[in-house]
Amino acid sequence: MKKKCPKCGCELKKIIYGMPTLETFEASERGEVVLGGCCIIDGGPDYRCDECRLEYSKDLKETFEIEDFDEDE
Repeated sequence: MKKKCPKCGCELKKIIYGMPTLETFEASERGEVVLGGCCIIDGGPDYRCDECRLEYSKDLKETFEIEDFDEDE
């Protein structure tokens, strides 16, 4: 079951951290996931809503504002 943004109801994209595989790059290009960078962030966001520009923890209880959001990601 896909997670929905608590604010706007749009589908959230999973943020993938670490060195991505070819399949992960391709999924990112299709807009299915978000690349979070090569460094694994403990306690960082797990999901992103591109519509309202927020990121959420796994349980959707903690909200993070997206800094330097790049719409071309």
